[in-house]
Order: sequence, then C-alpha cells, then structure tokens
Amino acid sequence: GFSSIKAAMPWLPAVQSQNWVHALLYFSIVFHTLYGLKLMVSELGFRLEYRTSLWSIVAVSALFGLREVIRYAGI
Repeated sequence: GFSSIKAAMPWLPAVQSQNWVHALLYFSIVFHTLYGLKLMVSELGFRLEYRTSLWSIVAVSALFGLREVIRYAGI
C-alpha cells in the first residue's frame, strides 16, 4: 500500500538514516509524552510552576536526543 508513496519520495530512506533525524524524533516523543503527563497532573489539581516544569521537560527531552547522538557517535 505504501509503495506508491515510497516511489514518490526517493530521498526518504537517505533522510531516515541520519542520526540527527533520530535525535529530533526522540526529543519530540519524550517532550510530548512528558508535557502530556504534566497536563494530566495539573488537571488532577496539583499546582506546577509553568517555567520550571517546561524547562525541566526540555532538559530531560534534550538528554534523550543527546543520548541518541552519542550512541551514533560510538561514545
């Protein structure tokens, strides 16, 4: 079913093998997961400081993205 889409985008396999694409993907997944959990916690009535929680979520997400870059670098 996806063969026509794959044929229309011959550049896609080259982009998918880039380590920075994987790092951005991991960053995005972790960021949205943690931010969703933050929203659920705030809906339950817990008060969270917006800036502190946002920068904490960004920092943890960046660690996951950095881990992926380091993994590809072989360090």
